[in-house]
Amino acid sequence: MRLTRADLFQITHYKTPRCQAAWFLEHLGASVPCDRDGPILTPASYEALLAKRLGVGIGEQPQRPRPTVQLRNRK
Repeated sequence: MRLTRADLFQITHYKTPRCQAAWFLEHLGASVPCDRDGPILTPASYEALLAKRLGVGIGEQPQRPRPTVQLRNRK
Protein backbone atom coordinates (compact mmCIF):
# COMPACT_ATOMS: atom_id res chain seq x y z
CA MET A 1 0.00 0.00 0.00
CA ARG A 2 1.36 3.42 -0.87
CA LEU A 3 0.73 6.91 0.43
CA THR A 4 -2.38 8.47 -1.07
CA ARG A 5 -2.51 11.83 -2.83
CA ALA A 6 -4.07 13.33 0.29
CA ASP A 7 -1.26 11.92 2.45
CA LEU A 8 1.38 13.31 0.09
CA PHE A 9 -0.29 16.72 0.12
CA GLN A 10 -0.48 16.70 3.91
CA ILE A 11 3.24 15.85 4.16
CA THR A 12 4.61 18.17 1.45
CA HIS A 13 1.89 20.81 1.02
CA TYR A 14 2.29 20.42 -2.76
CA LYS A 15 -0.20 18.97 -5.22
CA THR A 16 1.96 18.22 -8.25
CA PRO A 17 4.03 15.01 -8.26
CA ARG A 18 7.13 16.85 -9.47
CA CYS A 19 7.04 19.29 -6.57
CA GLN A 20 6.35 16.50 -4.10
CA ALA A 21 9.37 14.53 -5.35
CA ALA A 22 11.52 17.67 -5.11
CA TRP A 23 10.34 18.15 -1.53
CA PHE A 24 11.41 14.62 -0.56
CA LEU A 25 14.81 15.19 -2.15
CA GLU A 26 15.33 18.55 -0.45
CA HIS A 27 14.02 17.74 3.02
CA LEU A 28 14.68 14.02 3.44
CA GLY A 29 17.53 13.53 0.97
CA ALA A 30 15.68 10.78 -0.88
CA SER A 31 15.16 10.52 -4.60
CA VAL A 32 11.83 8.70 -4.75
CA PRO A 33 10.43 7.14 -7.92
CA CYS A 34 7.29 8.76 -9.31
CA ASP A 35 4.44 7.94 -11.61
CA ARG A 36 1.39 9.98 -12.65
CA ASP A 37 -0.11 9.64 -9.15
CA GLY A 38 2.97 11.05 -7.44
CA PRO A 39 5.91 9.68 -5.51
CA ILE A 40 5.78 5.93 -4.98
CA LEU A 41 6.28 5.66 -1.24
CA THR A 42 4.83 3.34 1.38
CA PRO A 43 4.02 4.52 4.88
CA ALA A 44 6.78 2.29 6.27
CA SER A 45 9.40 3.71 3.91
CA TYR A 46 8.30 7.26 4.74
CA GLU A 47 8.67 6.51 8.46
CA ALA A 48 12.12 5.03 7.81
CA LEU A 49 13.16 8.18 5.93
CA LEU A 50 11.93 10.33 8.81
CA ALA A 51 13.78 8.20 11.34
CA LYS A 52 16.96 8.45 9.30
CA ARG A 53 16.57 12.24 9.06
CA LEU A 54 16.06 12.46 12.83
CA GLY A 55 19.01 10.16 13.52
CA VAL A 56 16.91 7.42 15.05
CA GLY A 57 17.72 3.90 13.94
CA ILE A 58 14.78 1.60 13.34
CA GLY A 59 16.00 -1.97 13.69
CA GLU A 60 19.56 -1.06 12.72
CA GLN A 61 22.35 -3.37 13.70
CA PRO A 62 25.45 -1.71 15.12
CA GLN A 63 28.13 -1.56 12.49
CA ARG A 64 31.47 -3.16 13.18
CA PRO A 65 34.53 -1.07 12.44
CA ARG A 66 35.98 -1.76 9.03
CA PRO A 67 39.34 -3.49 9.02
CA THR A 68 42.30 -1.63 7.59
CA VAL A 69 43.72 -3.02 4.39
CA GLN A 70 47.36 -2.80 3.48
CA LEU A 71 48.28 -3.27 -0.15
CA ARG A 72 51.53 -4.87 -1.17
CA ASN A 73 53.95 -2.94 -3.31
CA ARG A 74 53.96 -4.29 -6.84
CA LYS A 75 57.19 -4.28 -8.81
